[in-house]
This record gives sequence, structure tokens and C-alpha cells, in this order.
Amino acid sequence: MIKMAILAAFYCTIVTFFLSAVCYYVNGKNAGKTSGKIATTLAAAGLLANTLVLLLRIMLTGQGPFSNSVEFLVLLSWLCVLFYLLFEVKFNTRAAGAVMLFLAGLLVLFIAITMPWGLIIVNSQPPVLKSVWLSAHVFTAVLAYGAFALAATVAASYLFCSNQGFMKLNVEKTVYNIIVFGFITLTITILLGAIWAEQAWGRYWSWDPKEIWSLITWGVYALYFHYRNTKHWSDQMAAIFAVGGFIVVLFTFFGVNFLMKGLHSYT
Repeated sequence: MIKMAILAAFYCTIVTFFLSAVCYYVNGKNAGKTSGKIATTLAAAGLLANTLVLLLRIMLTGQGPFSNSVEFLVLLSWLCVLFYLLFEVKFNTRAAGAVMLFLAGLLVLFIAITMPWGLIIVNSQPPVLKSVWLSAHVFTAVLAYGAFALAATVAASYLFCSNQGFMKLNVEKTVYNIIVFGFITLTITILLGAIWAEQAWGRYWSWDPKEIWSLITWGVYALYFHYRNTKHWSDQMAAIFAVGGFIVVLFTFFGVNFLMKGLHSYT
């Protein structure tokens, strides 16, 4: 019964996210109040369905959603939409809604295409995964990825969509503040991962592909802070850096997890 409920809520999440993205896109073209309200309502409904997926998954496994790629992506999509809705309320703009909800839809659709039964399969955890340090490590990673996703979607919307929704928004400062939060949580993620690695394998750093690309990601955003202080810095440069940085984030997850072998291959 729980498994059927998980699948129903999961596919409801996919549908509502993509429908919401379409409505946000229509609202961006026509700036109509009705389409905007429908878009936000659908986004909230999708978030609720996504929440239900997470809660049912926790009931099914008896543990937090921190042990594999399926759970990580569901948690990431949930956090992306939550961050976006908080952004929409705070800044009173729907300008980034189409891009963010489309991204969230793609994250859960990826599960449906590549790992359709992953949400209802319960595997015994390896001893290495039974650690509070791992849970904290994964949770902060999701926070960082979610923040970088929000910064990237705001930036991409500013670069490639109508700028009307950003008329009253300081894009550069907003993206900067979001990236600061993401950078801090990514730094904590790396530190927590090192502590977990020492407990699991007896060493803090192994030059595992995920560790290397996490460090590269950290370096990319460190460069963002460096170049922000140059005289040629602009809203456009900030937006391009935010989008480029998130592309590196996506490779750090998808490229490393599914294309490379290493200590993180089970995630």
C-alpha cells in the first residue's frame, strides 16, 4: 500500500512541476494574474506531493532519505521548489518560476526514466552508510545544491527570458547572497564528508572522483568571489558565473555518480 502511494505521489509531483513550469512561462509572456496564481498553486501542490513522497519513503525504509541517488534527487527537487517559492514570496516576482520548475521536473523525471522502481525498493544499508556524519554530509550537500540551483535559475531567467520581472530586483546582489549561502554549506559538506571518510575508511581524503569534483566545484565558486571584486564585474557576468557554476554542480552529481567509479558509486 505504501509503495503504491509513493508511486502515485511521485508521478503527481512530475506532472504538477511541469504544468507549473508551463504556467510560469505563459505568465512571463502575458504577465496575467490568473496564469501566475495557477503557476504558484501548482508549484505548491507539487511541493506537497514531493513532501508526501519523502515522508512515505521514510516510513518505508525506517530511515532518512540520505542513502542513494534516488533519495538525493527527490530531496533536491523538493528543496529547489521550496527555495524558489520562498524567493517568489520574498521578492514578489515569478520571473524565475518557469526555469526552476522545469529543472525540478527534470530531476524527478530522471528518476522515472532511469530508476523507475528505485523509490519502492528497500535495500539493506552497508555499514559505511550507517553514520550520523553521512546524514549531515548529504543534507548539507542538498542545501548547497539547492542554493546553487536557485542562483542559476534566477541568473538564467535574467539572461535568456524577459527581464521585466527583475525590474525591481538587484540581480547581482541577490545571486551573490544565494551563492554565499550555497558556498558556506558546500564548505561544511566537504568538511563533514572528510570526517565521515575518516570514520569509514580511516583517511580524511582519498582523491575519489566525487571528492575531486566537489573540490573543483568549491574552486569555481571561490573564483566567483574573486572576480566579483574586479572593476569589470556586472549583472551579466554574475549571471553567467552562476549558470556556469551550476553546470559544474550537475556534473559533480550526475557525471561522477553515473559515469565514474569510486567510493561514492553507491550514491
